[in-house]
Amino acid sequence: MGSPDAVALPTYLLIVCLVVLSVTAVALIATIVLARVARLRRDRHHRRLETPLRPLVLSLAAGEADEGEVRRLLALRGTEREVIDESLVELLSKVRGEPAAQIAGVLEAHGHHERALHQLGALQPSVRARAAWTLGLMRRGDARDALVARLRDHSPAVALTAARSLGLLGDPAAAVPLLDALRGRTPAVPAWTVTEALTALGHGAAGTLGAALGDEDPNVRAAAAKTVALTPHFGLADPVRHQLPGEADPIVSVELIRALGVVGRATDVPVLLAFSQEEQVTVRRAAAGALGEIGVAAARSRLEVMLGDSDPQVAEDAAVALLAAGPRGREALQAAQAQGGAGARAADLVLRGRLPVLEVSA
Repeated sequence: MGSPDAVALPTYLLIVCLVVLSVTAVALIATIVLARVARLRRDRHHRRLETPLRPLVLSLAAGEADEGEVRRLLALRGTEREVIDESLVELLSKVRGEPAAQIAGVLEAHGHHERALHQLGALQPSVRARAAWTLGLMRRGDARDALVARLRDHSPAVALTAARSLGLLGDPAAAVPLLDALRGRTPAVPAWTVTEALTALGHGAAGTLGAALGDEDPNVRAAAAKTVALTPHFGLADPVRHQLPGEADPIVSVELIRALGVVGRATDVPVLLAFSQEEQVTVRRAAAGALGEIGVAAARSRLEVMLGDSDPQVAEDAAVALLAAGPRGREALQAAQAQGGAGARAADLVLRGRLPVLEVSA
């Protein structure tokens, strides 16, 4: 017997439900197939339009287009223009200099930047992201505010692309909103993307970065310190020195130590020596790299001691720093290798080429 609460459905209702489900499934499959067929037909049509014009596009990208070829591209209309504009945007990310300027000029004449600005408000995130990237590639300075607004886009891909495009614009005024995008526990944009964009802004952003080194948000301080080292902003050595002793966040401390190694000088070695003896491994690793960057005799002496560090990675970083410091550093590694003591392993790895080394000084 069935449960007393069970409800028996009439047979015809079950049949109707099955029919509706079947029809729905068939309709969905048909929609998918038709959409795919339509896309394939569209792609074939676009290829047919693009093929005869492809030599003109490649000539423009190579910087070899004559006036007649440029005029022909400028005169394109309708679907031909749309197809060629897509190709030009793709090429714009691969070329520099005069060819890039010519491509951007053709796109501007086609009104592509205006379409991109409009598409920043599209419903589809992929369309917004492509529009943001296009405006960056075209170096449209007038799009800065529109791109800044997209740093808070609900799509992470759009926000990330907007940040990268702001870097391409090279406008130092974008430094403040880029750093603001890092505030809070959940930054709107990944820190590495913001740092990449800030580095692209060049020395015009130095004032903003100097102030950001003392910001209340550790994400902002860390990004500013990393940018100081990557650019590098030698004029910000004093703000780095001022912030480092009282820094409470270990992640920011690491970035400040690395920055000091790049923009500092021999008089900063005592500070770095102190950090090279910290208990936290990441701090000792940063100090090893910074001492290697400065490369003075006192730094080499400490790096030789760090070859025997209890943490293998710290020892390896010290070995890499010694080799990058030039002939005397290599001699110290060879001595440690020959002695077979605590530092022999790291010295051996570097001297045998098993660790990557970039020699930065002689």
